[in-house]
Amino acid sequence: MKNTVYLILLIFAFSYDIFGQDTTISKKNLIKIFNDNAKGTTFDWKKRGWSDSFKSTYRTKYMCWLTCNDDSIYQRKDTLTLYNHQFYYFNLNCEWLKEWSFSSKKYMTIMDSKPPMGMVTPANTYRVIEEDANIYIVIKDDKKIIDKFLVIGLNIAYQDNEKKEKCYKMTLKRIKLATTMCKLH
Repeated sequence: MKNTVYLILLIFAFSYDIFGQDTTISKKNLIKIFNDNAKGTTFDWKKRGWSDSFKSTYRTKYMCWLTCNDDSIYQRKDTLTLYNHQFYYFNLNCEWLKEWSFSSKKYMTIMDSKPPMGMVTPANTYRVIEEDANIYIVIKDDKKIIDKFLVIGLNIAYQDNEKKEKCYKMTLKRIKLATTMCKLH
């Protein structure tokens, strides 16, 4: 019996290391992920024991979320998939990108970019809200809501073919906004 308990604990410990990050779609989890992005602490970089210079490089890899924006599809598509890795654009095979960059618990920047550089827009505020058992991301400029997305997927993806560089893959469904002001919870 005692060996069985140790075996179960061992399996649990290794499975957590293999699967790692929490991909539960919840307000609490998304806020944690975005806050980790802002601090550059996604994917437990502190546990790796790397030198300070490598840690700073590693931290910046996960501060942004990328999706294709060729022909302005970011604004036109109803469903978007964003990847949480600075170099994921190699896998996206597109010329222009839309990049979300989180800078604090409240602020984010949305950037149009053509790798390796981009055009930054003024900072926006964002909120993760729970409404009718759904999780939404609401993005607001200084006057009104500019985008609202229903989070329909949160998974782990890999930036490289060798599956060494994990990242988040988030799938969003755009919510059409009325022309009048939308309420922000």
